[in-house]
Amino acid sequence: MNKKITAMKKIICKVILGFTIACLAMLSPVFGQTILNGYGSYVLKGGYNSEYGNSDFLHGRTCDGLQWGAGVEYMLSEKYGVEAMYLRRNTQAFQQSKMDPQKTLSFNLALNYIMAGLNGYLLPSTSKLQPYGSMLAGVVVEEIDFPDNSISSSITKIAWAVRLGGKYWISQRVGVRLQAQWTSFFIMDGGLPDMTVYGLNTADINFPIAYQFEVGTGLMIKLNRNTRD
Repeated sequence: MNKKITAMKKIICKVILGFTIACLAMLSPVFGQTILNGYGSYVLKGGYNSEYGNSDFLHGRTCDGLQWGAGVEYMLSEKYGVEAMYLRRNTQAFQQSKMDPQKTLSFNLALNYIMAGLNGYLLPSTSKLQPYGSMLAGVVVEEIDFPDNSISSSITKIAWAVRLGGKYWISQRVGVRLQAQWTSFFIMDGGLPDMTVYGLNTADINFPIAYQFEVGTGLMIKLNRNTRD
């Protein structure tokens, strides 16, 4: 059942993202410029914290590794654009009780980010070099697998991110980027995997929040030319 729910969540999220990308692509010949973005980044070790009722505090960490993804950006003006993106990361995570450090748990974790946001540029799109900053928000679908217990689970959480970077246009249509990004996701009540260091119980899990920091690069392709290029 959990696998079916996970598959359904991923299908719904991908349909929504695909519809958004298709709409932006159709609008680009009529209005502004549309840019196709490919992403690859190295994610440093991250962490997450949560309360277990009033008696304990659960601390966890995620391993470092690679993350990939793609997005489409629609330029609202010379210095502002909106972007929809999908990011994927596979990693391992570990959980530990603060009250009893002997209580530990490890599991496999796949993170599927579906986000949209606003990009702001210091220089116009006609410039070869464009420093930028972004604010993003959306959801992350967590796929959790406990190999020691043959249990799988999934949860959808609220996600947000901020990033700083720079674009360099090699030609009028192709460019590369470097960026650093901070991402966090949370859910206000519940939301940790079915299995915790205390066993099969999520009823007493409150305010779980996780975070990660990444540095990466990417390839950019303009689908249409700006009339001012």
